Amino acid sequence: MAQGREYKTEAYDTQGTTPLRETGNNWQQPTQVSWRTGTANNAPSNNPHLDDTTSKLSDTNQVSKEHYTYDQYNNKTNVEEYDFGSNGQPGALVRRTHKCLSDFRV
Repeated sequence: MAQGREYKTEAYDTQGTTPLRETGNNWQQPTQVSWRTGTANNAPSNNPHLDDTTSKLSDTNQVSKEHYTYDQYNNKTNVEEYDFGSNGQPGALVRRTHKCLSDFRV
């Protein structure tokens, strides 16, 4: 589901021939929102969000990952960051950040 969204970035050495790092973005449709009827698969295609990002070091095949979760209004509320792992898999969870949003009405 690229459709105009950045799905992969590659970084090369100064000569532009040797790949150093590859970053991939996984975009997903949001879960069903309260203001819409139907299934998540039929949600508006103009409202995707970034589900996770992986970074791979080309020379060592080490992979790190960030995973994101969202609230019912598509605000990013959690970020889970994983260390560089081996054999093309992310490592252990190193940090979890939770963002609590409040609705203040006067």
